Amino acid sequence: MYKSLSDKSRKSLFKGYRSFSSWRAIQIGKSKIYVDGLDIDYKNKISLVAVITIKGKKKIIGDARYYLDKNGRAEISLAVSDKYQNKGLGQLLLQKLIKLMKKRKIKSAYAIIDEGEEKIKHILKKFGFKATEKVSGEILMELKL
Repeated sequence: MYKSLSDKSRKSLFKGYRSFSSWRAIQIGKSKIYVDGLDIDYKNKISLVAVITIKGKKKIIGDARYYLDKNGRAEISLAVSDKYQNKGLGQLLLQKLIKLMKKRKIKSAYAIIDEGEEKIKHILKKFGFKATEKVSGEILMELKL
């Protein structure tokens, strides 16, 4: 899925979602594989994906995830393949992610977005997120659950 994202969408997916430098990595041959994004434990790290089947092959077209930080707050990220944006898929994934966080009794969630990201800002506001901080062109959006 990530290959099909535009540079802008790819950047916004991982914006603030713990920098890659803090992710655990494993070495396989000459390649370094960052595993925290793949290491889902269904408690502290959750990923929900939207999948379609094209010509018999499954393809991930959306990804909503959270990572519990050391304070027990959920840092979220959301991405939808460019071709499938503006169809309500991001909202559906976010709705399911929020429902899951509430079920797990997580008290708050947040996302860090670029100040100019009006689409994601609109979606987050629709679900009750509020802009609480602005620093260097980035906005911290928070939701009390």
